[in-house]
Amino acid sequence: MYNMIIIDDESLVLNYMTEFIGKEFPEINVEAAFFVSADALDYLKNNSVDIVLTDISMPEPTGIDIAEFCHNEMPDTIVIFLSAYREFEYAHSAIDYDVFDYILKPLSKQNLIDSLSSALTKLESRVTTPDYPSFTENEYILLCQEVFSDLICSCISDEDTLYEKLTSVGLSDKTAENPVCTFNLHIPNLNDSTENIKEKNALFESILNLTCQNTNEVFFAPIWYTKNRIEIIGISKSLYTTTDSIVSHFDVLVKNKLNESFNLTTNITITNEYPSMKSLLSERTESEVDADSKRIFLEYIEENYNNHISLDIASKHFNFSRVYFSVYYKKCTGENFSTTLSRVRINKAKELLKNPNAKITSVMREVGYNHSTHFYKTFKNIVGCSPAEYQKRYIEKQ
Repeated sequence: MYNMIIIDDESLVLNYMTEFIGKEFPEINVEAAFFVSADALDYLKNNSVDIVLTDISMPEPTGIDIAEFCHNEMPDTIVIFLSAYREFEYAHSAIDYDVFDYILKPLSKQNLIDSLSSALTKLESRVTTPDYPSFTENEYILLCQEVFSDLICSCISDEDTLYEKLTSVGLSDKTAENPVCTFNLHIPNLNDSTENIKEKNALFESILNLTCQNTNEVFFAPIWYTKNRIEIIGISKSLYTTTDSIVSHFDVLVKNKLNESFNLTTNITITNEYPSMKSLLSERTESEVDADSKRIFLEYIEENYNNHISLDIASKHFNFSRVYFSVYYKKCTGENFSTTLSRVRINKAKELLKNPNAKITSVMREVGYNHSTHFYKTFKNIVGCSPAEYQKRYIEKQ
């Protein structure tokens, strides 16, 4: 059974979809239907949801805001938009938030059935496949991706841990002596390749799949990726395969095939060459790495809390994948990125509200909030009262 919520400010549409989905899809449990999008956002902050079906043109937070939250905090949640025809370009812009599909209004039963059926197919595939579903036939590469992501992101800091990681995935500890190269594949015009979200996702998955190559001398695998950028690692299987040889293999196995298979502009650069895997090891202990990273992460939030920052923006700033950064950030700080950001922003707002002349709307924007509903809800969840009540109580104490 998969959990779903529906968000729409048209009560007739909301009731119709709830009843229709309940009859047509017994494997979907419509847990809640929201007429107010702010209530839906609060629900998402405290509950796990498999599918979110939301109208775009909701009062703040909008459907785009809902999609952004799911993209940053609930990346496994499938978001489907409902959109009037005139809003098509607006819906199309949500590709950056991994929106799964959009359904045009007025609603068509068949379009709704087709979209939800595709969503169920994707959800069911996750039960039996790991994070890189295209690569399930090559477990060796899948396991190595995790090891090398940890290595490059400084989560492995000593040789003993490296040897343990290598042997745990069936690799010889001698692999630690072999050369390594990393490549950055950027596809600047991917967003112009097609207007269909499903086709765009399928195209990117095909490109991602093509970067996964394995020979007797070297293998290549994506370490992390965003919607138009892939970081690829090339691992030598022999101590005698040089970094130059890895680059040559990359040109033949990956670069040339990309150019032959896709009519896209691709910018490929060699980001790093390492004489051995061991040369990536940090001299600091893992706890020291984590403590240093925590300091850097918190400084970044303190310096940028009043700007439009998010988990996605921060991960790009630190050159991490969004998923990896989310996990590593929580490991270092003990809380989610959004939790820290909200706490810092609300603490700053409390300081500003101590000024009796401070306007709440001005304070809201000064600490980085663009939507009043989101600000009020977050403030009350953290402080226990509204901004106006907090300001009044503080002034009365003076």
